[in-house]
Order: sequence, then C-alpha cells, then structure tokens
Amino acid sequence: MHFIPSQAPGIYALAAQFPDTTVILDHMGRPGQGTEQEYQDVLKLAKLPRVILKYSNWTEYKGDLGQLTRRIYDAFGPRRMIWGMLGNTAADYRKQSARCEELLAFASEADRAKIRGGNAQRLFFA
Repeated sequence: MHFIPSQAPGIYALAAQFPDTTVILDHMGRPGQGTEQEYQDVLKLAKLPRVILKYSNWTEYKGDLGQLTRRIYDAFGPRRMIWGMLGNTAADYRKQSARCEELLAFASEADRAKIRGGNAQRLFFA
C-alpha cells in the first residue's frame, strides 16, 4: 500500500477485517509525511500479524534513519520487514546494500538475511 501516515487508522480497521490478507506497507509508511502521532499509528499496524513493512525510500526521510530503522525493527520484527532499496544500477545496488547492512548492524546476520530477501522469497514464492 502507498499511503500517508494519517491514513494508518483506516488501514488498520480494514486489515483487521481481513486477517488472512497480507498487507505490505510501502516506503516505511512514509514517516516524513505526517506527524509523530500519525507515524505511531503506522507502527501500531505491526499489531496485525499479516502486515509487512517494506524498508525502502530512505532518501526521502530527513530524520535520524538509524533511530527510525530501530523503531521499525522493534515494531515489526525481522520476519515482517522486506528490503526494497535496490537502485537502478549495479553501483546503486552495492551502495544501498552497504547502507542496509550499516543501518541493520544491530541485528543478527540471520535476521538481516530475512529482511534482505528471505522474507520476500517466503511471501511471494511459497
């Protein structure tokens, strides 16, 4: 889903009505496009077990990306995050991959592997 944080309560209500449906929230829930309270509502979506957060669109966020990464990780956990900052060239991919490793350095290699591709493989090819 592409959305802005103020729409999170409506998404919550809809996703709760269809608990067997997987919902993927794109662009980290667009944290820079709403208030802190509205972004708290985005993180509350993690209470629903079939809601996944796509960890992408970092360049649009102007705050502390390391702190935001930890908040997202703590809310959704490593099994409900999928990485999506691949870039448009091989050089972009290497740069974004290194940044992903840096931002998630606090997580185990096994958990980073889930986020980098394992979760997407499980979701889309299982």
